[in-house]
Amino acid sequence: MDQRQVLESFQTALTELKEADLQRDVSLTLIADRARDIFCRGLPADAKEPSIWTFRARILGRRVDAEILALIERHRIPKLARIDRSEMIEAFRRVIEESESESGRSPRPRTIAVRAHRLFCENLRSGAKPPALVSFTQRVTGKTADPIILTLLEKAGIERVPHASLCRERLRESFDECIKRLESRILKGVARPLHVADYAHRLYTEKQDVQEIRPSRLTFRRLVYGQGADPEIASLLQPHFQHKK
Repeated sequence: MDQRQVLESFQTALTELKEADLQRDVSLTLIADRARDIFCRGLPADAKEPSIWTFRARILGRRVDAEILALIERHRIPKLARIDRSEMIEAFRRVIEESESESGRSPRPRTIAVRAHRLFCENLRSGAKPPALVSFTQRVTGKTADPIILTLLEKAGIERVPHASLCRERLRESFDECIKRLESRILKGVARPLHVADYAHRLYTEKQDVQEIRPSRLTFRRLVYGQGADPEIASLLQPHFQHKK
């Protein structure tokens, strides 16, 4: 692979993550995966795409690229500490036990995760870097949920919040309409993909029925940025932002 193109891909990934205001939730893996996505966009249609592990190896493991690590350091994104799973589970266990003794409404899983993160950080040794909050919230929802923690929540009667299902047709219409409304601002370089995502979220939720589960604004931002970026939405945005730095 062309080293300069790889480096530029990491540079763009760091810039986009910074614009998305997700730096507190950024991991080295997320940076590498985002850089790979950007790199693959510029490949010819018949070119073979590199694996995610090829890019992750540039900043993780034995074959790290010093130039890329220096680039990340200049963006002041610290390397996140590895989390001891047993200590994390113990933090969740203690918080769940405390919540059972509370009177009133049962807390949501995310609230439990926030409290467990706080407790975990309080017990860190002096000078240790605290893990990102998202490392804990991801353990109670989606594909990254921890089965042991989910079992603890279930036994305590703490129900998981239903995931908002997105209507693909309405989703595309919202982004289409948003791009048209912001076209002049995009051309001037004033509006960024982040602004498009937030505006599209507003347009989408305005058309929702009252009984529908409302998706979060962060859900829409992740359609545009990061490892979970949506290919269809990216294809809508790319013609308008491909020359933007």
